Amino acid sequence: MRKILFFLIVGTVLVSCSSKKIKISGSIEGLQNGSIVLNILDVNTQRIIDTINVDKSGKFSYTISKPSPTPEFYYLFYKDKRLTSMILSAGDNVIIKSDTLGDNTIDGSIESTLLAGIEKDESVVRNKYDSLVRELAKLSTKEDSSRINYDLGGLYVKQKQAAIKEIYSHPYSMTNIALLYQRFPGDIPIFGASTDYMMFQRVYDSLRIYYPGSIYVARLKDEIDYRMQYDAFNEKLQGVQEMSFPELLLPDIKSEKQSLAKLAENKVVILSFWTVTDLNQKMINLDMIELYEKYHDKGLEIYQVSVDTDKTAWAMAVRDQKLPWISVCDGLGSNSSAVSSYNIQKVPTNFILDREGTIVGRDLFDKALEDKMKSLIR
Repeated sequence: MRKILFFLIVGTVLVSCSSKKIKISGSIEGLQNGSIVLNILDVNTQRIIDTINVDKSGKFSYTISKPSPTPEFYYLFYKDKRLTSMILSAGDNVIIKSDTLGDNTIDGSIESTLLAGIEKDESVVRNKYDSLVRELAKLSTKEDSSRINYDLGGLYVKQKQAAIKEIYSHPYSMTNIALLYQRFPGDIPIFGASTDYMMFQRVYDSLRIYYPGSIYVARLKDEIDYRMQYDAFNEKLQGVQEMSFPELLLPDIKSEKQSLAKLAENKVVILSFWTVTDLNQKMINLDMIELYEKYHDKGLEIYQVSVDTDKTAWAMAVRDQKLPWISVCDGLGSNSSAVSSYNIQKVPTNFILDREGTIVGRDLFDKALEDKMKSLIR
């Protein structure tokens, strides 16, 4: 009787210990006697956990012996190619079938299956975006370009609507964190509007109940606080009649410092923030050139700030696009004093300054921008 009891206790302990582990196994088609890399997400960066050997038949197996008590994001890489993304919890036993290009299936983790679906939808959006951009590059008339830009905008709206629907459908899923940080092609955040902190708050309120110790959930709280401060900044901007503008003194393509304050003396100024990596920006610049040529002699100036870190690419874009206004870049990207001074969260962004140096508009484009120019320049 004591022997039976002993084996029961030992068996229970062994099951308990194994349930605290995560087992990852599977096969990689086209990879024999090679290796793959397992990464984990540490809030903002990925950290390598280990290199996993793949045998001559393409099979592999790996056990994470001491996982976190809360679900975490894991990734398998072959060289620089991400094969699969996973959200794994203690006790998960997942089986992955993949090839070296990342076409994969995963079983044994509901959260990982949901995440795979989200990434598949992202891939569909990216393919549609690339197709529209290729079509845009072939067009010659402004009317046709406007149609494609409208379709691109619609694609963005649909992706955001799909993300919101997914969040509401699975309120307690860790995949919602991935959805909140989704980016539209062109590196545009899906939930980048100042009021989107309310969606972050919704996800945070749901997940903190189930995963109070999660580092990812804690990061959401920091994001909410930051976005609320940004929203408060926007509220201040709405009282534009009482505001002046922060001075900028940044180098142009000849490395000469250009002063925004000096340029703005008795002038109407469009202060524009952009990046050469945004394919749509070239079309925006073409519209602004037309506006500049129409109103420059009447008192319009443009001070355009690049948030790029590659100053060579920026300078080439300025020359290739023959931008006639003041173009500046300090090469510091998001660390630029210009970005912090104007609390830039996305590009393109612009501010409109009247002749008294008062900010009288923000993020005006196309017809809205021209209407504002008509009202300011007489």
